[in-house]
Amino acid sequence: GVPAYAVRPPGPRPEYTAIIYLEPFDARNQRAFGYDMFSEERRREAMTLARDTGRATISGKVKLVQETETDVQAGVLMYLPVYRPGMPTATVGERRAALLGYVYSPFRMRDLMTGILGVYLEDIDLEIFDGQAADDAAHMFDSDTSQGGMQKRDAVFVAEVVIEMYGRPWTLRMESLPPFEARLDSRVPTVVLVFGGAVCLLLFLVIYFFLKHAERFYHAPGAAADAEPADWQPARRWRARHAGARRGRRAGG
Repeated sequence: GVPAYAVRPPGPRPEYTAIIYLEPFDARNQRAFGYDMFSEERRREAMTLARDTGRATISGKVKLVQETETDVQAGVLMYLPVYRPGMPTATVGERRAALLGYVYSPFRMRDLMTGILGVYLEDIDLEIFDGQAADDAAHMFDSDTSQGGMQKRDAVFVAEVVIEMYGRPWTLRMESLPPFEARLDSRVPTVVLVFGGAVCLLLFLVIYFFLKHAERFYHAPGAAADAEPADWQPARRWRARHAGARRGRRAGG
């Protein structure tokens, strides 16, 4: 055990899901040790959906508890429920009764997207918003940091699409940047085709990352599903077209 372990925030609640396992157990992650994720609305909403459906879910935009005072980033969390072996899980009631804990992973959005897309995009600005609208309060990521928070210029090409990410809608807004627009000439149909292809590639990369991450969750010992869940199927079809404290393993909060 850990002598200094304490469930936070304090106080009586009907249910507790305090973090008891973290990897790696470094200084940043220790800030989340003991945090009761079910005490916060957006985390609780995602965990409840995962528990009741038996599927991987993603939370709304949150501030991860291991954030410090510098380089603060928007965060999201992915959850997969773990049920007690041998117990039935055919109905919502059975899944609630069988719940043992959650396999869980936090993501800092700028770190995540930089890892997926590279250090920067030269031609296209990608913004990601939590929910079905491009609202400032829901803003989670912007690949173009050159304007330093100033009002954005009017782009020649703009595309906006809402995608479903494991129970949570995300709005992706993509705009052409000056290097892309500098290549505009009489071949406008070709340029539009290239822009559309770049948009499809960005969508593919984001969806593919979360698909693979969820797949690792489902293959973990004690994970919820015995077969590929229904919520994988749209992402697999999309990829095919465009490509041709409950017990659990926890890290962060």
